[in-house]
Amino acid sequence: MKVLIADDSWDTCEILSMYLQQERHQVEVALTSDRVLELVPNQHYDVILLDLWIPDMDGYMLAQEVRRRYRTRDCTRLIALSGAPYDPSHPCATAAAFEGFVAKPFDMRALSQILSSAYPVS
Repeated sequence: MKVLIADDSWDTCEILSMYLQQERHQVEVALTSDRVLELVPNQHYDVILLDLWIPDMDGYMLAQEVRRRYRTRDCTRLIALSGAPYDPSHPCATAAAFEGFVAKPFDMRALSQILSSAYPVS
């Protein structure tokens, strides 16, 4: 899969990148919301791993903007990343239409399960 990691922490991006590349995924990294909005229209991503607390635009708003601008709802899966509790029934989460959530610190097995459920191997 082609995966975009959107997180303001370089350490988080590096850890996730190494793991996902070991799992044979193509990975790109965006450290700001502006960079996400630059990359998304020019590339097809199967999955975007999106930190909920990017300083320049929160992840909920960024997810909504990605969906609105680039019509990614049916072709790209958005997975929320956060060290804070996540409530999928919260109006912000519902509006952002995340298909999954991965808590920090990462449980790589849980991440693998979410990714495989996003695009099951046939």
